[in-house]
Amino acid sequence: MNPDDEQLPADAFTPLGAVSLTTEAVDLAKRALHTISNSNPNEDWVVCVLWTEGRTTGSPESNEWIDHGPGLAVGVYERRRVPATARLTARRKPDQVASGAASGTHPQVPTARPS
Repeated sequence: MNPDDEQLPADAFTPLGAVSLTTEAVDLAKRALHTISNSNPNEDWVVCVLWTEGRTTGSPESNEWIDHGPGLAVGVYERRRVPATARLTARRKPDQVASGAASGTHPQVPTARPS
């Protein structure tokens, strides 16, 4: 089996409800989901907010790299790779995960633990 087809382990993600995101971070995640969904409409994506210990970006016009230091980054996974227990959806809030309730307005933004 291709490792890219395997589901990630649930312990790779911070437990639901353990992290709160600002409205701005949620909006960024929603924009990322919109962008990737438009680019790859035949795939089912989940946005993930990642904590990074260090980030650098380069400019296409120059060979300069900018060190941003630690912080949050947004990434995406195919839905089939993210365990259901690690996903918030428009139907499940963090406080409803244990009870199995199915209503709410949270976006699909799991948080991955740093590796």
